[in-house]
Amino acid sequence: MGYLLSGLLAFHKLHSDVEIHVFELDVNKLTPFTFSPTFFTYYRKSDYKNFDSFKDVCISIDPSLIVVSGRSDSHYLKLARYFKKNRLTVSIQDSQDDNSFRTFIKSLMAPFLYHPYFTCIWASGAYGISLAFKMKYRKENIYNYSLSADTETFCVNPEVLEMKNYRTILYVGRFSDEKNIVSFLNVFRKVNQSLTHKWKVKLVGNGELINQLGDLEEVEIHPFQSADQLKQLANECDIFCLPSYYEPWGIVVHEFSALGKALLISTECGSKHQFLIDGFNGFSFNPYNIAEWEEKMEALFSLTDDQLFQMQQNSIYMSQLVSPKIWAAQLNSLFNRSLQLQSNN
Repeated sequence: MGYLLSGLLAFHKLHSDVEIHVFELDVNKLTPFTFSPTFFTYYRKSDYKNFDSFKDVCISIDPSLIVVSGRSDSHYLKLARYFKKNRLTVSIQDSQDDNSFRTFIKSLMAPFLYHPYFTCIWASGAYGISLAFKMKYRKENIYNYSLSADTETFCVNPEVLEMKNYRTILYVGRFSDEKNIVSFLNVFRKVNQSLTHKWKVKLVGNGELINQLGDLEEVEIHPFQSADQLKQLANECDIFCLPSYYEPWGIVVHEFSALGKALLISTECGSKHQFLIDGFNGFSFNPYNIAEWEEKMEALFSLTDDQLFQMQQNSIYMSQLVSPKIWAAQLNSLFNRSLQLQSNN
C-alpha cells in the first residue's frame, strides 16, 4: 500500500546503502494499488508455489532483518521461525487491546501463535503496545509507530489552510458490515433533516453493501481513488467520518487529519486514540449508541465557520505526531539491533 512505500522510501533516503527486498501477497487483494518499484527489489509471492522455493530465494538474499505484516501466510511464519535463531524477526501488528474476546484469545495463544516465529512486536499506539504486553512480550521487544500515513502526499500546511464551508462529510473505505456504513447514512439523514442548512455526503470505496446505500441527491458515491484523486475529493469536504464497528487501526484517520479535516470517529477505531482529542479536532462516538452518534454529528454540523476551521487546523497538528520519517527511524533501530545480534552469533 502507499503508506508502506512512503515509509520504505523515507528509510531508503536515510540509508541508501541498505538493500530492501519486498514480498507481496498479491492474490485476493481487496483494494487496488499499483506501483513501480525503483529503490527496492520486488517479488510476487504467487511466483513461489511451495515453501522450499520461497525459502531458497530468501536464503539467497541472506536478510539481516525479517519484518512480516501480520501472520496470515504460513510460509512467512515458517521463514520467520527459520531465521529467528540468529537475527530479529518482527511482526507488524495493528491489533489493539480492546478487552474483547478476540484479543483475549490472541493474548492467551501468543506463546504458540507468535513467540515461535517473532522476536519482536512492532505495534501501533498505546493500546497496541498494551496488547503486546498481554501477549507476553518483554518491553525491550515491543516497538511503536508501525503504521504511518504517507504524510508527504496527504499533507497541507496549517498556516495556509483556507477557510471553506462545503457542508460535506467524507467516508473512505469498504462498503461492508464492519464499517457500519448503512448506519452512518441513516444517522446522517436523520440529523440532516433537522438542520436549516443541509449537508452532503461523499462515499469513496466499494463492497457488498453498495446497493444498500440509497440513491439520494445529498449522497455521492465514488469508486476507490488514487491518492491525488482522494486529495481532490477531500478538498471539497469539511469532515471525515469513520464509523466502524471493528477497526484495529484505521490509517485513513491519519491521512485525512493530515489533510485538515475535522474528525467524527468511532471509539472502535484504534487510531482514534492517536489522532483525535474530543472537542479539539472533532468528536468520537460509540457506534452502538445511535443517540450519542446523532448528538456528536449534530454538534459538528452546528459549529460556526470559525470553530470548524479551528478544528481542521488542529487535525493537522495532531497528524504530525507520526510520519514516514519516524517509521523509518524505528525500522532502522530494529535493523541495527538485528545486525548486532548477528555479529554476536
